[in-house]
Amino acid sequence: LSWKKDERMHILDDDGEGRIGTAARRLLSRRGCQLVLAVLLIVVVVAIGLSIEKPDSRTPVDSIDPKVGGSAAANATANSTAGSAVFAGFSKRVLKPGDGRTFPDPTSYVFVHYTGTLPNGTVFDSSRTRESGAPFRFNMGKGIVIQGWEVALRNMSLGERAIVHIPNHMAYGPVAHGNVPAFSDLDFDIELLAVDTKAAGLTLDVVKAGDNKTFPHDRDRVTILFRGFLPDGQKFDDTWERGTAFEFTARIGQVMMGWDLAIIQMSLGELARVHIPSVFALGNKKHGPIAPNSDLDFDIQLVKIVPLPPGCIIDECPPPQPAGQVPWSPTTTSSRPGRRLRSEQAVDLPAEGDVKYRNVLLVAKVRPVASLADDVRLPPFGDDEP
Repeated sequence: LSWKKDERMHILDDDGEGRIGTAARRLLSRRGCQLVLAVLLIVVVVAIGLSIEKPDSRTPVDSIDPKVGGSAAANATANSTAGSAVFAGFSKRVLKPGDGRTFPDPTSYVFVHYTGTLPNGTVFDSSRTRESGAPFRFNMGKGIVIQGWEVALRNMSLGERAIVHIPNHMAYGPVAHGNVPAFSDLDFDIELLAVDTKAAGLTLDVVKAGDNKTFPHDRDRVTILFRGFLPDGQKFDDTWERGTAFEFTARIGQVMMGWDLAIIQMSLGELARVHIPSVFALGNKKHGPIAPNSDLDFDIQLVKIVPLPPGCIIDECPPPQPAGQVPWSPTTTSSRPGRRLRSEQAVDLPAEGDVKYRNVLLVAKVRPVASLADDVRLPPFGDDEP
């Protein structure tokens, strides 16, 4: 182009600068500002995003949803946690669904049957094959069992049975434990039989209401009257006929599990018909006329509750006193101070029709505790007992 002014093209301004160059410079200047602003905006957005704390991808034990239970959702939840650092390798496969409603809390008292196997299929422990055949019971959240069990049980409902694969970091990790080598992944066949006071198959029907305000607590000393029946209806024991009572410490394993589960639901004076599945009765053991694996029915009346003295540990708790070890004849009156003979009392039991059973018992001289004032009296105890 010519440096000479051209009237038609006006290539150059009067000061010698081309109009095209000026327009281009102005255009570039506007676009440049826009570009700079856009870059700054992107930088600000990225900076804000980086400043926001990202959520922890790990799922803590207590945050696992305990409301999935025995269903396909349970497997999905368990398997979805396997991708996190904490739960990598953990899985649960349901064999038998539970009730879908009753789930353990972090501190629940649970009863389970289990069989544990090593990666090669070797069984290293099983509650099902022990001599007693009794389920394993424990308080959750106390560090009594491995982490994998806590996770599995929080996602199981009452009655559910499942195969649980537990990676070694949720089991015993680098520590060898009995027959379990260090760094062993484990498989457990776990069945959740009871959660707190609710047990699969155990029923309690109230025959006579108690005071509905005084209930036993763990390790309280309780006194009961009972009558036991075999599956065919045959009676095998009756404290009313003997005029004796039975005393034990609640919820520490002194009596069959079904009694421990039932007594904690009964209030003072209550009379109930309790059906106890064999797993919570005597299991695979034979006892007198009771055959192995027998379901049992009991009429139970709670007549006294003595709180355990503070500081008493389980090993110091008085042993249970079976009815046969507290002999007393209803035809004789004790002359020992502090005891008196009561008049006859009738206890109505629907299973027995119109038959009335005598309830003639004596009162023990003890410090004030929760007991029935008129309905039932207790047999004599030694003066040195609390």
